[in-house]
Parts: sequence; structure tokens; C-alpha cells
Amino acid sequence: ANNRVVLYNNGSQKLATTATGIDVNGAVNSDTLDVTGSTDIIARFRDSTNGIIDIKTTGTTNADPMQINGSNRNIELAVNGLAKLVTTISGIDVTGTATMDALTVDNITVDGSAITANSTNLIVSSGTDTGDKLDLKAGDDIRFYVDGQNTSKLGATFANTGDISFYEDTGTTPKFFWDASAESLGIGTSSPTADIQIKASSAKFRLTDSGITNTSHNTFNVFAAGQNKFSLGVSSETGTSADITIDGATNNVGIGTSSPSQALHVSSASDTPALFESTDFNSRIEIKDNGGSSFVENRGGILNLKADSANAAANSRIEFSVDNSEKMRIDSAGNVGIGGAPAAVTHGPHLDLVGNRGTLTVGTGYFEDNGTTNFIGGARSLAFGAGGSGERMRIDSAGNLLVGKTSV
Repeated sequence: ANNRVVLYNNGSQKLATTATGIDVNGAVNSDTLDVTGSTDIIARFRDSTNGIIDIKTTGTTNADPMQINGSNRNIELAVNGLAKLVTTISGIDVTGTATMDALTVDNITVDGSAITANSTNLIVSSGTDTGDKLDLKAGDDIRFYVDGQNTSKLGATFANTGDISFYEDTGTTPKFFWDASAESLGIGTSSPTADIQIKASSAKFRLTDSGITNTSHNTFNVFAAGQNKFSLGVSSETGTSADITIDGATNNVGIGTSSPSQALHVSSASDTPALFESTDFNSRIEIKDNGGSSFVENRGGILNLKADSANAAANSRIEFSVDNSEKMRIDSAGNVGIGGAPAAVTHGPHLDLVGNRGTLTVGTGYFEDNGTTNFIGGARSLAFGAGGSGERMRIDSAGNLLVGKTSV
């Protein structure tokens, strides 16, 4: 009927032609089954529950044929006779590259390493208790565990705040820490208080220049030199050198000594332990206290001592002492006292020689012995006096010797 061909076996229909092809009831055994279709679906298999397996091509003339083979209850998809995907008892085996829009899996094993995922964590481990572990927690930190995947021994963490921590050998305390919010780096501390902070017992910092051929002096060191002291210097890569020391307890600075006894203590085996140089014509050192400033100045080879250069203090002077005892003085009036303070005379600037037997005062045109005038200089003449009783003898400009009178 309807131009159909129907084949029966024992009264049961097994094959019938239809308007679109054939309808087979039962199994088809064939050495070769060549199916050609005009659409991309060239074969379709249904089960009793209407499950469908389609074999398709891309619909192009150059498309490779696709094969589905059964082997040990596996399904194999092959292209040009080469298996590309095979189902196995535990999953699937893919040869080549898998391209997909999305992939949802429970667990993944890659070359023996296990990737475990759930709603909160993605854990990558070696698959054994002895291997290391990477824990990526949703909305939280990235954590690297070491010394066994089931351990809590941390190697490093990357926080969702941007902070980065590297841990010491026990895996409990971060010793290398980047504070993202403060943009600070801590070594030995997870709470850096500066851009870079190193914190440790007997802390050291070394900067080595591999281009310096003298390896005894190729490293710059900063290190703790004892209680309250820090030193810096140049040494070998493994050594230390306290070239400069700062004593925090006294605020003293030592150059060439690690035990500075003054605010600035310079110690050297050189005959010239310090040099103060100016590229200007004048070179000076200012010495200042709360009363004023004084200078030691070199001006083109001239040594100049300036006491109270701003005239800020009254009765300024320059004193010279030996064995903690004053031996010479220059006062603000220009008077010079050797052996003691200048005498209080009114003849102008003078030089006083102070000894056990009294004071000899020499001024412009006179000299005194213990306050008694013994010599007086006149206009183009030389006059002599004794005992403070006035002039007694004179040599005038003409060479005349006048005794008891002042003119010829």
C-alpha cells in the first residue's frame, strides 16, 4: 500500500520503506553500512525511550566523516580514523584540543596533581598528603601551603586587600610583608611603619657592588652595633665595619670610633683627622651657643679668629688656655694680656705682661710697671719718667738730651 515495500520474518515486520527512507525493527548486521544524506544529519539512532544519537557532518563538501565506534562499552569519536574522544569507566579521554563555551567539573587530575573545587574554594595539590597545596578562596585570599597538602604550614598569601605575605620556616609568621594600603614593605615585620622597614635581632642591611674588584671593600653595611647604637661602613660582602656610629642614648656621632664620647667624635690614625673645605675664597667653621657665634676662618692663607661676630654678647674676648689655665687674652677693646687679664688703663689698646713681680704694660707711646708710668712718647720726641711723678728726661727730634726740662 502507498507504494511501500515491507519485509516480514515469522509474521513480524522487520523492514519497510517510507516516504523518507526505511523503517527497521530489530538489529541490522552488516559488514559495511554507508549512509549518505542531503543534510548535516546523516544517521540517527533511537532507543525505546526515544533517546537519540545523531551522526552529523558540517554540511560542507570537504567535511571529514565522523565515526562512532563501540569498544568495551566505550564510545569512541574519531576523525579520519583517529580517535579524538573516548568514553572510559572513569570519564572521558580527549586527544587534541577541547574548545567549549564553559566547563563544569567536580575534580580534575593533571599529571598526578589534583584540582578540587567547590562553592568557596579551588584547591590545587599534588594529590597526596606529602605534596604542597595552593588554596584559592572565593572573595578571600590566595594561599600557598608547603610541606603537605593537609598541613596549615603557609608559604605565602595574597590577600584580597592587595597585601602580600611570605612566611618563615614554620609557616606561621609573615616575615616579608607588603602592605598595599600603606604602600610599605616590611622585612621581619608585618606592620611596617615606614616605606621600607627591616626588623630583627641584630639587624643588618648590606648593599654589594659586584663591579668593585676589591672584594674587601665592595659592600655597604648598616647594622645594629649594640644597645642604642647603629653603625654604617664599607667592608667585604660577609664583614662589617663601623666607619660611622650613632649612639641613640647620647645622640653622639662617631667617625672612626664606635664609642663616641662627644656630639661629634672623630678618630683616625692620620695626622689630619678632619678637613673642612670650601670652594669659595673664604672657608670658616662656625661655633655657636645660645649667646652668640664665633668663627675660625681661613681667608686666602690668613687665619682669622672671630669672637662674637654678630656683636650679640657684651665683653666678648678670645682666651688662650694651657692645662686648663688661661695664659693669654684679647679683650673687646683690643687689649692683650699675657699671663693674665689686661690691666685697666685708659691709654688705649695695650699689651700687658703679667708675672709674679707685677704687670708690665706697653701701649702706644708709654709703658707702665705695676701701674706706674715709666715711659712716655711725645710728638717727635722720646720722654722718660720714674715713680709716676711725671717726665724727668727727654730726647727731642734734634737729638738734644733734656734733663729736668722739655725744651732747649
